[in-house]
Amino acid sequence: MTARVNLLPGTVRERDAANRQRIVAVVVVLVVIAGLAGATLWQRAILNDAEEELADAQAELAAAQQEVAELAMYEDLEQRLEEADSTLQAAMADEATLAGILQDIALVTPTDGALRSLSISLAPEDVGVGSFNAQAEVLDSHAPGVERFLLELDRAAGFRNVFPGSSTIDEDDIATFPVTVHLGREYRTERYRDGLPEVLR
Repeated sequence: MTARVNLLPGTVRERDAANRQRIVAVVVVLVVIAGLAGATLWQRAILNDAEEELADAQAELAAAQQEVAELAMYEDLEQRLEEADSTLQAAMADEATLAGILQDIALVTPTDGALRSLSISLAPEDVGVGSFNAQAEVLDSHAPGVERFLLELDRAAGFRNVFPGSSTIDEDDIATFPVTVHLGREYRTERYRDGLPEVLR
């Protein structure tokens, strides 16, 4: 049996160099593959996070849109309430308190006087409240009866421009006279000036 011995060290060196190059090439390829795999995993993680954020944002948007849809009904109710307030303000702008007028008449009527007739005329808001006409009588003749009655009427805070007519006296010394009194703005209720009260909403 014969053994072949290569006595050419250059060939051995070349073969070793080629082996090393192959190993280095394999290592480089493996490093590149590992880098690409790591980059792919990192990008995938970023994409997953972005998809989760998008899903959360879409869920929040859907919830907000549903809330807006539910609140739209209340917006419509608010608009209708404002319209009702405006209508009520316009309708009640001329309202006057008849009870207040009658109460003030009763307060200033002297004990020896009375009203045989009374008519109250209310006017639109832009021309004042209105006036009342009465046929009055007093027991103490022209003076001091009629004078005292007129002075009492003039003392009422809401009464303006007291205009008496001619008085007459009967056989019992009872004086009868007509009187016209203008009514001040104090008798406007203005209770709906700011719209429907909260307790009635």
